Amino acid sequence: MKFLLLSAIGALSFSYSIGQSDTSGVIDYHELITIEISTEGMDSAQAAMMAQFMPKEQKFYKQMFFDQQQSLFTQNDSITKAENEARMKKMRMDGGGSGGPMMMINMEGGQSELHIDLSNNISTEYQEFMGRDFLIEKKNETPKWKITGKQKSILNYMCIEATATIDSSLVTAWFTPQIKNSIGPNGLNGLPGAILEAQMGKSNVHYTATKVTLKPLEKNSIERPTVGKKVTSEEFEKIVLDKQKEMEEQYGKSSGHHITIKTK
Repeated sequence: MKFLLLSAIGALSFSYSIGQSDTSGVIDYHELITIEISTEGMDSAQAAMMAQFMPKEQKFYKQMFFDQQQSLFTQNDSITKAENEARMKKMRMDGGGSGGPMMMINMEGGQSELHIDLSNNISTEYQEFMGRDFLIEKKNETPKWKITGKQKSILNYMCIEATATIDSSLVTAWFTPQIKNSIGPNGLNGLPGAILEAQMGKSNVHYTATKVTLKPLEKNSIERPTVGKKVTSEEFEKIVLDKQKEMEEQYGKSSGHHITIKTK
């Protein structure tokens, strides 16, 4: 069965590559985050009200620029900003119209970019956090994918399902051999084709490609981030956790309740 499956993938790659010489372009993605809310310390009425007005999910818009040597995964700020403004407007109207509390949550977060050197499999991530710029450089690990053989069409590209365990979480990806580059959203890699959809397991994040544009890119369309304080992944995580703890302690002192929003 393994031989037959690999043969099928090879056949797909060969058939799709005919007349398809482009190995650079842009893939647009939706990033959908499902929000889990903890209302610890609240009574049932307060928890019910919180559930009514808190959003259940948040959508962001991302783009991945790529060629044979590198990729850059970044935010599509214009669309994300417009969507968030529309969401905030609706929440204000709903809150004002019902006479109930108005709750608005800004989940835009800081600016971020993820550059992958495909030749050396090195990732460089730029992350803005609380007004500070950070650079996180590390080896981009290749997951141990298991190809299931399931197929479906995404944007008229035939895609094949693969799964892997990453950071103790099951990740399901759909890749297409029609785009030969071993690339994917948020640094996912290691499959014989571009990943057009990915469910990131415990992190409650789902990426879905909404547009694929294969074309030669202009010079300097993909640049490795260079601005920011260089830190390790562990150092950056500690900075974030320490700041969150500080804010939770301050919030707890000013109110009898605190709200925890989890996306991981």
